[in-house]
Amino acid sequence: MTSARERILDAYERQLVELGERGSTLDAIAVEAGVSKGGLLYHFKSKDDLASGLIARLTERGAADLAGFPDTAEKAIHHFIVAASDVDDPLGASYLATQVLARAGRADAFAALQDLEEGWYRAILELTGDPVVARLMQLVSDGIYYNAAVVPEGSPPTASGFTLVPLGEEREAIIARLLSLLPPAGASGQRGQ
Repeated sequence: MTSARERILDAYERQLVELGERGSTLDAIAVEAGVSKGGLLYHFKSKDDLASGLIARLTERGAADLAGFPDTAEKAIHHFIVAASDVDDPLGASYLATQVLARAGRADAFAALQDLEEGWYRAILELTGDPVVARLMQLVSDGIYYNAAVVPEGSPPTASGFTLVPLGEEREAIIARLLSLLPPAGASGQRGQ
């Protein structure tokens, strides 16, 4: 069973993404989380405290993601591109909500996002040995993630078959192209180790 604190953070994340920073109210968050306003205030003394809790959640989830990062360049590229298509996972929910806080001017939210992105970049760089490939992979996956965040669930492709989020063969072709940019095994001393 999910704790009241986690339900409150879940509700806050959803409201931030759907209603924005100003549109998310403590009363509405409490109702959505299934707690009284007093119960919400027991866990988070203010909206500012709630935002800090959400940013800490992102940091924890990001650290867990980095701790479980794949151990080869090939696996990392595949993982990163495939994971970019899934904005409904817990890390994705925290990431999108923290972006709302960053756009609203919270420097700590911006710093948490920047730290996480830099952590991913460094992990990719360590495995690929190539800063350009690492950055390209990160930017491609960011674009996929951005598009996945705005695509309504069940959205069909256009008449020509185009989709905002590459799937199947197209996604595998993107992964293969990124892999083809890697230096040959042994050239960087990193790839595939």
